[in-house]
Amino acid sequence: MSDDIFNNIYNKSLDLLSRREHSTKEIREKLLLRFDDCAVIDSVLTKLEKNNLISNLRFAEAYVSSRKRKGFGPKKISFELISKGVSESITNKAITEEGGWRKAAKRVFIKKFKNEKNSDAKDILKQKTFLQNRGFGFKEIESVFGDDMLWFIAMSYEVLARKYRPANFEEVIGQDHVVKALINSIESEKIHQAFIFSGTRGVGKTTIARILAKCLNCESGTKPTSKPCNKCSNTTEITAGRSVDFLEIDAASNTQVEKIRDLIETVEYKPAKGRYKIFLIDEVHMLSTASFNALLKTLEEPPPHVVFIFATTNPEKIPKTVQSRCLQLNLKTVNEEMLNNHLNQILQKEKIKHDDESIQLISKSANGSVRDALTILDQAIAHGNGKLDRNEVKKLLGTIDDSLLFELLEGIVDGDGKKVFDKLAEIEQLLPEYDVILRDLISILHQVSLEQVLNNSDSDDIKRISNKIDTEFCQLLYEIGMNSFSKFSVHPSPKECLEICLLRMLTFNPLQKLSENNQNIKPSNSEKKSLKKVDEGIKKAKTPLPKESSEEKFLNNNEDWVKLFNSLELSPFARNYFGNMSLFSHNDEGMILKADLNLGDVPENIMSEFKTTVESVFSNKINIKIEKGNVINSPIQLNESKIEKEESLAKDQISKDKEIQDFVEKFNGKIKPETIKPSK
Repeated sequence: MSDDIFNNIYNKSLDLLSRREHSTKEIREKLLLRFDDCAVIDSVLTKLEKNNLISNLRFAEAYVSSRKRKGFGPKKISFELISKGVSESITNKAITEEGGWRKAAKRVFIKKFKNEKNSDAKDILKQKTFLQNRGFGFKEIESVFGDDMLWFIAMSYEVLARKYRPANFEEVIGQDHVVKALINSIESEKIHQAFIFSGTRGVGKTTIARILAKCLNCESGTKPTSKPCNKCSNTTEITAGRSVDFLEIDAASNTQVEKIRDLIETVEYKPAKGRYKIFLIDEVHMLSTASFNALLKTLEEPPPHVVFIFATTNPEKIPKTVQSRCLQLNLKTVNEEMLNNHLNQILQKEKIKHDDESIQLISKSANGSVRDALTILDQAIAHGNGKLDRNEVKKLLGTIDDSLLFELLEGIVDGDGKKVFDKLAEIEQLLPEYDVILRDLISILHQVSLEQVLNNSDSDDIKRISNKIDTEFCQLLYEIGMNSFSKFSVHPSPKECLEICLLRMLTFNPLQKLSENNQNIKPSNSEKKSLKKVDEGIKKAKTPLPKESSEEKFLNNNEDWVKLFNSLELSPFARNYFGNMSLFSHNDEGMILKADLNLGDVPENIMSEFKTTVESVFSNKINIKIEKGNVINSPIQLNESKIEKEESLAKDQISKDKEIQDFVEKFNGKIKPETIKPSK
């Protein structure tokens, strides 16, 4: 008989015995599932019995204590102990004097641990686990240190992410499509042999896998149920992570093919207690190619009592041959509204003071991950000394006050460089990350763009900026921001990257020129012009009205309006808006222009530019109104008509030019009509 085989079986026997609810018969059955040598197993069990390690009083007392906590009476417990091979005398003594060894051991532990009262929380948690493994309850462990606050905190507090981990499908949030598919398959008794749960971190992959395992092995009924009781031994053991029929493997630390082969060898054995033997492999994409290949045959034709569940954050790395053998369910990120409601319910249960803005900040920072949201919530509660305050949460997350970002964006729209960099200096005092500043600025531009099209924002600041900024310029700012954000990872200085981004936004401002007071920001004193030279155009608007119109105070007809419009120095955006309008009237009450029904509202800045330019020409204040209607002979329409006539004339001249036609005919050529342009 090999000593190695004997030692392996002996150690496994001690491991089974340490659970303290195994008789000699049960230990022998479990050993036979793993080892083939019956003679060695019998010799090991004989040695254990000789050393009184099985049918001793301590085992009996522990068993009695366990069964009493579950509500069993003395007769039932006595019958179970005797059936497990415990002698009648020891059984009676254990039932009548249950707790004797525990009381003695308790005195020893109290004496030992009270000398270590100054231990930190980490050591205390180890001591807690040590006592729990030896069968002590919460009250018994608490009495070891009495009123020691550090001990009480270590004993009573559990992180929110674990405390509020869903125990059934009803408690899962944001994954209705996955939950519905699983419930339907369980209720119709059409359970797949293998599942792949994919999704980003913290959305419920492992949690749903454990709930599914509890549903399949719940003892509340004769068949799998979609509502596990969480009271039977199978479900409680799965929750505690000590079920022999639910094997959870971390693929990141078990990538070798040998580990998978060991797993496959145990697949053929039927479950010890439950209906199914369930294998959960977390981060399965970390397995090696050889490990995946070893799994293929078992995945394709597994025994009827086996279910595989794979969880991964990167399903693309799983071979197609494995994916084709599994039912793949993709978990989505949870939206902010669901996270807000979830966090609000938890805070109410925990009776923690909070405000809505704090919850919104945490939900936004979680990026759709429930676990991240609860982890940040734990940090925020600790940072706020037991309560949530929006200012403290902003400091914790490095969040920037939106009012500063709105003012910074308004400075960009107005072309006020000094205001922009003054606000940037204020924001820098909050010590945020520079990429966070730009990210939040891009988010605001996105909301402004949506407001301009859908009018769906509840924010007054968003509405104000959307009315002030042109839609094309808003899109330009968004593209500049996104382009700069993509380069943050490679730029040597994040601050410089953000500053250059803001300077680009100011430089390409088509509505305003940079303020002349920004010389400390600009390295050059030379004149910088934006695409729209509004102020400069006003100062240099020396072009007088046409002679026919300058002698009169008002425009008499649409022809005068066309001549006036062609003489004005306007930005491309302003020319595009007002060039498609015709004159309706012009008198002491103001100028009324007629616009097409499909033309949208004129942005505030463009209206201001046009009004200022026209007033500088007439040298008095003018009230400009726009009415909707049919536009006839607008400046742009007349210009387009003129260009078409000139092009038609040019084509006609070329077709009648004898020399050109002879040249084309000689070389068997052809003139493309679209290339013919009138000479200037």
